[in-house]
Amino acid sequence: MGEENLEGRVSALEDKIFGDLDKNEQYTKATDVILGFNSRMGNVLGDYERAVMIMKRLEELESYLDPLYGEQLAATPAALVSELLATEGQLAQVSQQLDKVRQLAPLLDSEHIKGAGELRGRLEAVSERHLSQAQRLTELQAAGQRLAHAYAQAVATLGVSLLQLEERVARVEAAN
Repeated sequence: MGEENLEGRVSALEDKIFGDLDKNEQYTKATDVILGFNSRMGNVLGDYERAVMIMKRLEELESYLDPLYGEQLAATPAALVSELLATEGQLAQVSQQLDKVRQLAPLLDSEHIKGAGELRGRLEAVSERHLSQAQRLTELQAAGQRLAHAYAQAVATLGVSLLQLEERVARVEAAN
C-alpha cells in the first residue's frame, strides 16, 4: 500500500510540473527512476552491512593469512627443535653455497663481464656466418651425393660395357 501511495503522490507531482504538456515515449517516469534508485540503495546498504561485518573480523582474517598461523597452534618447542635439527645439513649446505657466491662476486663484477654487452654485434655476425656456412655445407653435401650417385652409375655402365666388349673379343678369338 505504501508503494501505491507513493506512486500516486509522484504522479500528482508530475501532473503539477508538466500540466497539460504531452509526455512522449522518451519521457522517463519519475516513479521508475525512484524505484530503481531505491533498489540500488538497498543493494548498497546490504553490501555495506556485509562489509562492516568483514571489517569487524579483519584482524581474525589477517591472522589466518599469517604463514605461521598453523605452526603456532600445532608446533611445540620440541617439534620445532627436531625440525631444525633435521634441516641442519641442508642449512649448512646453503650456507656454504652462499659463502662461495660471496667469494665469486668480484668475478661477476669484472670488466670482462661488464664489457660482454659490447660483443653482442660481433656475436650476431659470427652467428650469421655460422648459419650461412651450415647452409652452404648442406648444399655441398647434396651436390657431393649427386656426384657420387652419377659416378656409381657411370662405373656400373662402364663395367657392363667392358663385359660386353670382352665377350665379343672372346667370340672373335674363338672364331679365328
